[in-house]
Amino acid sequence: MSPVRVTIALLLGIGACRSNDTTTGSGDGIANDDGGVAFEGGLPPVPTIPDGYDGGLGIGLVDVPDTPCAPRGGALHTILAKDATPAGFRDLRHVGTRIVATATDGSGFLLADADGNGGSFVKTALVRGSADVLGDQVFFAGSTSTTGVGVQAYSSTGQPAAGVIALADEPRNEPVRIGVSGNAALVVWPTFNGMRARATNAMAPIAATYDLALTHKTSTASAAVTPAIAPDLFAAVFSGDDTGAGHLTAYARGSTTGRAQDPFALFVGPTARHVVGIARAKDAYAMLAGVDDVDGIGSYAMLVLLDPYGRLATAGLRLLGTTDGAAIAANDAGTEFGVVARRKDGDQNVLAFRTFDTKGAPLSGWVCLDAPSPEPDLGGAIGAQGQGYAIVMRAADGSTALALP
Repeated sequence: MSPVRVTIALLLGIGACRSNDTTTGSGDGIANDDGGVAFEGGLPPVPTIPDGYDGGLGIGLVDVPDTPCAPRGGALHTILAKDATPAGFRDLRHVGTRIVATATDGSGFLLADADGNGGSFVKTALVRGSADVLGDQVFFAGSTSTTGVGVQAYSSTGQPAAGVIALADEPRNEPVRIGVSGNAALVVWPTFNGMRARATNAMAPIAATYDLALTHKTSTASAAVTPAIAPDLFAAVFSGDDTGAGHLTAYARGSTTGRAQDPFALFVGPTARHVVGIARAKDAYAMLAGVDDVDGIGSYAMLVLLDPYGRLATAGLRLLGTTDGAAIAANDAGTEFGVVARRKDGDQNVLAFRTFDTKGAPLSGWVCLDAPSPEPDLGGAIGAQGQGYAIVMRAADGSTALALP
């Protein structure tokens, strides 16, 4: 049996929302839904899957026209010198006046001043992990091949605040992901038959380990994480291969004590895709994914809007001109999404930035964040900052830099 690739992304906890129009998406419905949000007039109607060739994704596919990639105004703020950090970053967070970004290889995290003036890379004892912020500390969840899954707290200066909190005696060679809600963090990792989870606070685990999803066999995983906003509520979108159903992307919801909602499929098909990230605005979630080449059309980044229950609210939006997704975040006002994607410039690669409204319509053209680079795995961590966004990335000259587009 070939190895299975699974990608997961913890969503924001769902707070109160008003009714929104849902016109397209999955017809799988909500299994054992416990409410979660307040809708005027009850749940939106079950959406229908739109028609149209989509390369086997199981949802309709709409092309978003490309634009010229305009140069970004202003200078990059160099944080660290050439080759001082891994090639890319994801999951930008704020801890006090500093920013935190996880290395894409899960080997540690970057800590830097929010203005880009100075920073350091923290190489963690736990590996294949991700960082989030709990209170005034950075929590890094990961694993080792001998000690299993755990989490460790660090100060805002990068010093370990305590020892590793052990969560599961299950040595993993796959990435571990973390999301924060209130005073708790939920750590999620892949198993041979799904996704497992356990919650912890700053001192110790809160409850026992539980199965967040038992849907398909898994062997490897990668993910992008956003912090939850509602206490004791987390959600996950995960994507992976299934020998019986093809490539599955599904949604599940959990709490600090157990699974809060049974998983349900978003789409199923032969096309391989990986979840890059998920973000929440005022009235919508947006999921960014990378889709492999199908029938010679080339790989691309796909943006999908989800309703407050995690169901598909749009067709897949194929972002023409892109080759893969890199990062996504909502602005502080919750009125738009900022997307970072990879593009080609001849035989070289470049990171580019573009904004979209909460219905998926473009608000701007593409802006190239730096000069083209031969680096194949360029990655940028994006997060809201001030009136716009901050993006941490590996610059074309090999340095670690902060862009404020």
